[in-house]
Amino acid sequence: MWWRLGIGLFLLGHAFVHARWRTYGPKASVLLPNLGEASRTSLSTALFVASAIGFGIAGFIVLFGQAWWRPLAVVSSLISLALLVLFWKRGLTVGAAIDIGVLVAVLWLRWPRVPSL
Repeated sequence: MWWRLGIGLFLLGHAFVHARWRTYGPKASVLLPNLGEASRTSLSTALFVASAIGFGIAGFIVLFGQAWWRPLAVVSSLISLALLVLFWKRGLTVGAAIDIGVLVAVLWLRWPRVPSL
């Protein structure tokens, strides 16, 4: 029960940070220098929103005890990492570490075990 609450709140918190960072998020891209400003803004917004919604839904799903939060958390982490790679800023290092941590925990360590939730 406590694991479920902790993981759910963690994922909801990460969703909230994504939602907030959308406002202050990156507008320039080293990998996409020829892309127009409007296109870069649209792309970064779409990735921010998709990852925020994905993490938010995954967090609620965990709180309700459903096991299918895992694929959603993995997809949200991959979208978030794509965002961070395309629009890298030094201040986003913590976000990248969180996304990688979610991927390692869910895919490699297969943590937490479903019965423990």
